[in-house]
Amino acid sequence: FRRVLFRSDEFIDQYFDYVLTVCDSAKEICPIFTNAKNRVHNSFVDPSQDSYESEEAALTIYKNTVDEISKWLDTLTFS
Repeated sequence: FRRVLFRSDEFIDQYFDYVLTVCDSAKEICPIFTNAKNRVHNSFVDPSQDSYESEEAALTIYKNTVDEISKWLDTLTFS
């Protein structure tokens, strides 16, 4: 299993075993990979959508989202 992170339609015609999306806006604005055997989605707080009281608050939100995504990825099993 190899984690590949990208946001580009240059891969639109390639075949993937899995495509993972992690925010609801991904369903709306990211390319649709019709050649993916499996699509797995989980919603997380989109840190760019929050209003921040300070840079420290923004950093905390980003870190929490990264931690939640990492934990979710660790629970996934691929066959």
